[in-house]
Amino acid sequence: MSHPIRVFTVFSIGCLCICSAHAQKGTGKEGEVILQKLDKNFKTLDALILGRNVKSSKSNYNAGNSTFVYYNKGNNATGVDSVLSNRTIAQIGELKGETGLLVTGQTYYRPNADLGIEDDEGVVSRYKAKAQVELEWDFLHSALYRQRERIQELVIKEEIDRKQMQKAGKGLYVSRLQQSFRDLYDSLLAGVLTHHCYNLQLLSDAQQYLLRHEDVSSDALLQILNDKADKDRMLAAISPDKYHKSDDLSDPSGVAVMIDTLSLFHTIETTQYDLATFDLRMQLIDNETATTSYWNAAHISPFVRGSYYVRAHEKNSTNVDVGVTFRFPLSAEAARHKKTLKAQKSVLEAERAQMKQQLLETARLTVIDVERLNRLSMGELERLRKLKKYIAMRVNAYNHRVGGYNLLARAKEYNNYLGCWEKLLEYQYRRDCLIASLQNYLSGNSILQYCREIKL
Repeated sequence: MSHPIRVFTVFSIGCLCICSAHAQKGTGKEGEVILQKLDKNFKTLDALILGRNVKSSKSNYNAGNSTFVYYNKGNNATGVDSVLSNRTIAQIGELKGETGLLVTGQTYYRPNADLGIEDDEGVVSRYKAKAQVELEWDFLHSALYRQRERIQELVIKEEIDRKQMQKAGKGLYVSRLQQSFRDLYDSLLAGVLTHHCYNLQLLSDAQQYLLRHEDVSSDALLQILNDKADKDRMLAAISPDKYHKSDDLSDPSGVAVMIDTLSLFHTIETTQYDLATFDLRMQLIDNETATTSYWNAAHISPFVRGSYYVRAHEKNSTNVDVGVTFRFPLSAEAARHKKTLKAQKSVLEAERAQMKQQLLETARLTVIDVERLNRLSMGELERLRKLKKYIAMRVNAYNHRVGGYNLLARAKEYNNYLGCWEKLLEYQYRRDCLIASLQNYLSGNSILQYCREIKL
């Protein structure tokens, strides 16, 4: 059997292995197939990395595409506002309906008409039955008394509930946003991993071919198998069938995201959900303090009373009385309650200060991680560009070579380039998720307002 001599040079413990030598032993056909696959894959990767004969847009696999994008609110904030507002309107209507008016009455019948009482004039009043109706107005317990402060209390409670519901919705929103980044990252990573896994498979086939003929040690093969297993696991987690392979990796680029920490931290201090809730709870205490007074437990009720008497031997008669009833507590409950409210506010102030410190410190550490991932992305981009130049130089040398060369080493050069792409995408994804997490600290503003992108 005759065919062109091909040299398979493998550096493994200083050994050189020539595949064509095995062709004479009847194993050359298998080696020839491996060589053909490697050669075809090298041409594909050269076009992928060096941008030759690429039909699709380069931006399809640009790491910059994974840059954080803040989407509009996807929650039911409007529905929550409507429900809470309707509840407050109903409560205010209930409050305004408190007239303080009270009607009491009594009626009774005397079995013995001779029984009676003697009035001041010494005339005996005798009647068989009596009916009495009284209308009183408890002004201090009607809607007119401290109406503005009581409505303000309802409004503050509504806002506290709104903050808590918005906070709960925001956590779910950020999780979904991060998942959308994951989907984008997976689509980009799958395109790179597919090439990487195939190249490792060819390396594994070549190493196994040489190992069967005792041309290399098993250490190199074991390392390749381990690397491929790692990439296969990553690809399996992505569901690669959902995405197609990259057809252009010739333009390594990305963005660094700079965060305006001064403005961001100021906004967190003034609008973050938990801190804003603390402020509202302290407003509630201030409002309650302002409305707490001795008169809250007092009752002053002007009244009008009408009485009708049915008499046995005289004409029936009607009486109308007008007066005021009152009831005053003999204690200092209001003063003691104000002291309690003051102590409660001091506790809230201390808790707010502690939470503010924790939130700002956590946000600061997140920003530090964002900056670190920016630097890692810059470093990986620099390595990608250098590797691209190196591969271009090596391809030129391979195309003008005389004799054989190390095919396995060339395959590993492509693996280095693909591995750098995977790292770059990972750093950009992790950075974007961290930026998305900062949205948890904001109540209404987009985190994007505090970010500035710099193309790398």
